[in-house]
Amino acid sequence: MSERGSRPPRLAITLGDTGGIGPEIAVKAAISPDVREVCEPLLVGSAGVVHEAIEQVGARSGGDPRVVEHPREFDADFRSVQVLETYTLGPEERTTGGLSAANGRAAAEDTRRAVELALSGAVDAVVSGPVNKQGLQMAGYDYPGQTEFFQDLTGAESTFTLLVGGPMRVALLSTHVSLREALELVTRQRVADVVAKLNAALTEAFGIEEPHIGVAGLNPHSGDNGLMGREEIEDIGPALQGARKAGIDVSGPVPADAFFLQGEAGRYDGMVALYHDQGVIPLKRHSYATFAYGLPIIRTTAGHGTAYDIAGTGKADSTAMRNAVFLAASIYASSRREG
Repeated sequence: MSERGSRPPRLAITLGDTGGIGPEIAVKAAISPDVREVCEPLLVGSAGVVHEAIEQVGARSGGDPRVVEHPREFDADFRSVQVLETYTLGPEERTTGGLSAANGRAAAEDTRRAVELALSGAVDAVVSGPVNKQGLQMAGYDYPGQTEFFQDLTGAESTFTLLVGGPMRVALLSTHVSLREALELVTRQRVADVVAKLNAALTEAFGIEEPHIGVAGLNPHSGDNGLMGREEIEDIGPALQGARKAGIDVSGPVPADAFFLQGEAGRYDGMVALYHDQGVIPLKRHSYATFAYGLPIIRTTAGHGTAYDIAGTGKADSTAMRNAVFLAASIYASSRREG
């Protein structure tokens, strides 16, 4: 982390896939007064694309973007958008509203530069714009997603993703697999591993001493004592018993129809959902952001995709992007307290 005294953290905000809504929501976040209260937002990407996005969102009253060559040139008193240009993307190269290798290459180069800045301490965290993995692959970056790209760039051995929305911090037992495969992944060992990693993330990244964790049930009514499935009896319950013996404060398995209502009420510091939609659907209404725990830098991103269908219209909602900024700033503040 950089030594910045009492000043707010400086965040590198990448544009993401420039064919999607990334540039628009990055600009909207950067000019938002509530964002400026918690950080110094520095966009990372093509200045020309940023200029277009400013026109799209009707933010011309703040002036043209200010281009800097290094984060140390950031002017806290400059009221319009500031951008560190990493990849010049001409109008003839860019595809708005769809996939292209040029867009994917620009997104990758923006990400690479933002990571370099974070590793050197020139910025305090990275907030990623939404990227399409097919776009990255078209550009020659063969990663299943952005997180794996960050992992490679930073040399991290492994990462653990948390979804944060409203009062809830949710870990998923499985992510982008079929529901049939997700059910097969509900094993005693996997549940135990995710609970342990979540406990570590809540303690180390969020500064929560002795966090209370809740784990959802898989079957209706958590199986109703085996009448509607035995996963709770044979795998989930024993995993949680082992976690408690290891000193982790964990409850469950809690019937999923009540679990997220309890989460909304703030009963848990962290929650484990057993498959993708079980955890993501309740968080969508909160415009959630994600945090990649395990990287040597702080990295968050908005919990949605590129939304090609509304790219270039100025209609994109920046709430999730702003939430990603708030999350990064909060984790940075927690790390400073711990440090």
